[in-house]
Amino acid sequence: MRRIPIVNQSIASVGWQNETLEVQLFNDQLYEVQAVSKKEYEDFMCSESFDQALTRLEKTHPHHRIR
Repeated sequence: MRRIPIVNQSIASVGWQNETLEVQLFNDQLYEVQAVSKKEYEDFMCSESFDQALTRLEKTHPHHRIR
């Protein structure tokens, strides 16, 4: 999945494809959040706090660490 870099203290890049959000942290850990709609992804990308937006998604969507 292609990820794009974002400006954040802990998140290095984010990608979205087929309702799966990939989040790569600066420590190279990679997480997948599933069942994320395009609207939710767009809202995430427009959020003022990526960390808070990610926490909200993790509370309502299946997620796991890939590496």
